Amino acid sequence: MSQEPEHTASAVRWHSHGGGQGIIAIDGVGYYREKGKPIQILRKGDAVKCPPGTPHWHGASPETSFVQMAVTPNHATGRVKWLQPVTVAEYTKTK
Repeated sequence: MSQEPEHTASAVRWHSHGGGQGIIAIDGVGYYREKGKPIQILRKGDAVKCPPGTPHWHGASPETSFVQMAVTPNHATGRVKWLQPVTVAEYTKTK
């Protein structure tokens, strides 16, 4: 489980997980985005399942902290592959 302060785009990176990832919003307001899709706004009780190998990012909204529980299984290719930083345009495009 992690608590993230409000973010700027520079604090977030695209990444993927060989075994996929599940995220449950515990408190606050968070953002979740898969490559090629719009941002999903996460609030307490929301859950998302990211498919294996799918580039995505998640973190606190710019205005509010976010507490999340992320479940990432072990995988032969490793638990996480870090990719490029999220741009300001990607981070602020909520529609």
